[in-house]
Amino acid sequence: MWSPYLINKAALASLVCGLLVAPTSGCLPSISGDEVNVSEDSTSLEGSFQRLKDSHGSSTLGSVISESGIPVGDWERMYTFYSPVDGDDIDSALGTDTNWSGLPGDSDSAVQVFVGGGDVRYAFIDNHPRYGVGRNRYATPESLVRAVLDEQQTPLGKTTAWVIDIEEFG
Repeated sequence: MWSPYLINKAALASLVCGLLVAPTSGCLPSISGDEVNVSEDSTSLEGSFQRLKDSHGSSTLGSVISESGIPVGDWERMYTFYSPVDGDDIDSALGTDTNWSGLPGDSDSAVQVFVGGGDVRYAFIDNHPRYGVGRNRYATPESLVRAVLDEQQTPLGKTTAWVIDIEEFG
């Protein structure tokens, strides 16, 4: 039988281990073992993309992500999953076995998933405007991100607007 003393000692050991290991192991707050809690949309990432669009410039996806300050950690690929999507669909596409929480149920958003070393490193809900890659495609930290002038059809006719294009593979 567990005594309160042993439970407190185990809790303290876990806390100390977490404080010592987490900063050096690339652990992220949104991930706990094989569980991923999908974060809310990042206004700082949207701001990084918007600055690139406003400047009509280009960068790498890794630089844009880094500038935004979102806690992605080390990652190799970014995938976009358009909602509604469930965790089994994401696991099947990525070859992972993860318990997902916080996935959106609407059809107006996407989930951006960052993967490194075969593990999910970070995931967040991406509402409009969305900046992602196509279905069954992925981007890397070295992917070129550029603002491009795009012709768009509106109810009032054709117009042009600056949009973000992310180099994708797959």
